[in-house]
Amino acid sequence: MLHGWNYLASGSYNDVYLNQEKTLVFKIQQSREDRADNPERSVRLWNLFNSHISPPAQRITIEDKSGWICPYIEGSFNVSDTEISDIVLDIFNRTGRILVDAVAKHNFIKTNPPNSQVVCIDFGLALALECQEDNASREKSITSLETWENIKTELSSFFKQSTLTQPLSTALIKALLFIKLNRPDMHNADFLRNNKTLIKKLATAYDIYQNEMNYLNANLLKQIDDCFLNKEVVRSQPSLEVNTIMATPEIILSPESQRLPLIKAYCEMELNNYLISREQSMTSLALIPLINNSFFRNQELTARKVNAVNNAIANLKKAKSIQALSQVIKTLDTPDLLSSSYTYGLEQAIKKCQSVLTERISDQEENPTTVCICYTQDT
Repeated sequence: MLHGWNYLASGSYNDVYLNQEKTLVFKIQQSREDRADNPERSVRLWNLFNSHISPPAQRITIEDKSGWICPYIEGSFNVSDTEISDIVLDIFNRTGRILVDAVAKHNFIKTNPPNSQVVCIDFGLALALECQEDNASREKSITSLETWENIKTELSSFFKQSTLTQPLSTALIKALLFIKLNRPDMHNADFLRNNKTLIKKLATAYDIYQNEMNYLNANLLKQIDDCFLNKEVVRSQPSLEVNTIMATPEIILSPESQRLPLIKAYCEMELNNYLISREQSMTSLALIPLINNSFFRNQELTARKVNAVNNAIANLKKAKSIQALSQVIKTLDTPDLLSSSYTYGLEQAIKKCQSVLTERISDQEENPTTVCICYTQDT
């Protein structure tokens, strides 16, 4: 029990206390491992989203309990679908963040009349999906990117449920995710306001895009596994099905004759993933009338990248040594392809290939009979 504070509630991530004057709440994080709800981030986002509300949130320690305080918002959780969608779009336009779980219960409070307003009180999943700093000077958010990787596969069932109760807000969140995943340099989506038709089209594109990517990625990973089904290699686990291949592989192989096809297959997979992300997003858009592909990408630059990657894949197939593989990947690491403010997809594919090749070349110099690849299976 905290002196001067009364227990109010417990959520998924915080225990909440109300002061006796009923003006402030004190939130104590339940687990320090949850970076999305740590006090520093919570204070920063509260003050970002609710800068119009005084006093500002701040870090504080009360009786050896470390947490943060913010104003107590009295009102109702009865917030309409339209009101939620309006504030989700406003938050995106002001901050570039997408409140992915905006349709979850108790994320918003509508203050009491006569000056009612909708206030966001839970923003752990307000994600900034920029993968690098861009020309609008928005910060790269490591926490947001890590959180997105952890939750994106679970969103399908979440959205399926929320569509029944908040169809407009759910569709808008999907639309913003599709825009941000395809055009992370776009920070204002006011063209979606009052345009339910376009919101629905983009939400459908998001669903198609996610389904295609999940299916095609699984097939690519299976192809990697097939490379080794008939080889005598030591594995840390039986390889009946590969669900994930790590960026720094770790299974023991012996001579280069076995090492080369493994690394070659890994690099081909990463480059093919890039091609799929470009070509399948274009396919998804092509299935939706009235949406021009150029709305999302610089088609000329994308065409150059796709052509260069296709050439690189063809040359990878011909490479007869790890050094030759490295030279092929280097042909993609050029200012002509990576000078744009929006190059994350290709840049990441190149870095993943380079990290594996660098390790393998170093490995070869120190221990010419050892290479590692790691397989993991879902539990």
